Amino acid sequence: IVVFDITYAVSSAFPIATSLVANSWVLGDFMCYARAYLGHLTFPTGMYLVALLTTSKMLFLKYPTRISNWTPKRAHLICCFLSFITLPSLILHLIIDSRDIKFDYRVYDCDFMHTSKVWIKLRPALTIFSLFVPNIIIISTTIPTLMYLAAARKSATRP
Repeated sequence: IVVFDITYAVSSAFPIATSLVANSWVLGDFMCYARAYLGHLTFPTGMYLVALLTTSKMLFLKYPTRISNWTPKRAHLICCFLSFITLPSLILHLIIDSRDIKFDYRVYDCDFMHTSKVWIKLRPALTIFSLFVPNIIIISTTIPTLMYLAAARKSATRP
């Protein structure tokens, strides 16, 4: 999660602060494109990683012996890596028109202007895959985890 947070901070806070001070985009075209792509990549990746962590926490609490025997030692690293490279946003970025990325003086940021016709089809898909799906996974695994912990707390004997 730290890698995604640092990537988001470097690709978001630093360029915006620099362009605000300079009153224009001074970081070049490459950084403009990198800012637009990384901004749309790191947020859903971080959300899916949190969803993966809450799901694994629930499984480890409910089925500790089965999960510990089932998962190899580096399974979490493999899952983190796979969540980074298999997100739908990676595939969607390949079909987005790069001429749609511009510097916007209203927010002092380089981002997609959403003027291309491809956004009509991509906006609902991006919203579903990057916002709704991970939040549903997080909520649907956090509630059973909290219920399990509350029941375990009640059944624990204290001296």
